[in-house]
Amino acid sequence: MQEETPSGLYMAPVKIGPKGQIVIPKEAREMFGLRPGDRLMLLADENRGIALHRYDVFRRMLEEAGVPQRAFAAAEEQAVNSEEPACNPEDERE
Repeated sequence: MQEETPSGLYMAPVKIGPKGQIVIPKEAREMFGLRPGDRLMLLADENRGIALHRYDVFRRMLEEAGVPQRAFAAAEEQAVNSEEPACNPEDERE
């Protein structure tokens, strides 16, 4: 059973499926208005872990911070051109 967390916060374990995919729990998708086909930016740091951020919001933050377009152009191209099939949440459940 999951413990109550303060409003606006959510935490839950997720499982990596055989194709390396995870299912974002419904509550978290609803909290952030995530829909099928939305893009996320994966941020990884060997010391701090992995985080996901909405791609459109992350890009806007970079632009507002004055980060040059070329600094994130390769990641953007990969995200836009990615044709990886969507994960069916039913496939990942035990």
